[in-house]
Amino acid sequence: ATDPELVENLILREHERWIDSVENFRKKFEEVVSNVLKKKQADKLIVLIDDLDRCLPDNSVKLLEGIKNLLSVEKSLFVLAIDQRVIGEMIEKKYGLHYGYGREYLTKIIHYYYELPIVDLQKVIEEVLIMYDLGITEGQAKYIKSFLQNEAREPRIAKHILHQFAMKIIISENLKREFLKQTDEEKLKYAFIASFLLMRFPQLF
Repeated sequence: ATDPELVENLILREHERWIDSVENFRKKFEEVVSNVLKKKQADKLIVLIDDLDRCLPDNSVKLLEGIKNLLSVEKSLFVLAIDQRVIGEMIEKKYGLHYGYGREYLTKIIHYYYELPIVDLQKVIEEVLIMYDLGITEGQAKYIKSFLQNEAREPRIAKHILHQFAMKIIISENLKREFLKQTDEEKLKYAFIASFLLMRFPQLF
């Protein structure tokens, strides 16, 4: 049988060893910050981390946990460009939390945040299709916008879908003729859905 006191002591020693390693790393980081600022004659070191929400979930959460221990280092500032919803879901998955608790956990790490204004999908649609010299009717724009609001609310994903669709249009003379018709908007809907399915589920075709 396992001695409970022995197990408790082992866990305690491991915890103390982990605390020591974190503290040692924090002190080394403080030294690095101090040396860099002296060398550059600067007042503050700003660390910018972008696209954290595009990393593998385990890596994203591990990086956040690591940053958490460095936030109190003087003369340093961490700026994270992230999608709170995506990171929150990663945290929930890793720790088995209920929906919504991931973002609550995130606020304990990130004390100050600024939410960028939501990109207007209508403008995204117009900008991408104009790049390919493709005209668009009001009905076509309305349909594409409603589709993207359900399937790709993030501007980056919406642009990717639109670029794929526009490329298929300009490559095919038949599709381009149908797309430019003002009177037949149903075919545009079918073409757009077909392009989306080809991109999202290539293994089916």
